[in-house]
Amino acid sequence: MVDDQFVKFAQESYISNLCTVAVTALLAYEWVITLCHEVEFFWKASFTGATMLFALNRYIIALSYAILYLPPPGSSSRKDGLY
Repeated sequence: MVDDQFVKFAQESYISNLCTVAVTALLAYEWVITLCHEVEFFWKASFTGATMLFALNRYIIALSYAILYLPPPGSSSRKDGLY
């Protein structure tokens, strides 16, 4: 019984990790292919409310990933298994 629960947990963890990697890869790919447009239309434009919303929408995801999945400075791992 315990072995079945462990196998199910391991499978679910593996699938969850694969989904995280897939989403991260898709996000990185999208950033790379649209960077030239971002520089042309966003960084060269004047700062407005729309540009602020764009920046928040674009970079809040990266910030949340960094907070959740990168180890804190000075530590090699965390106990919850995210690293």
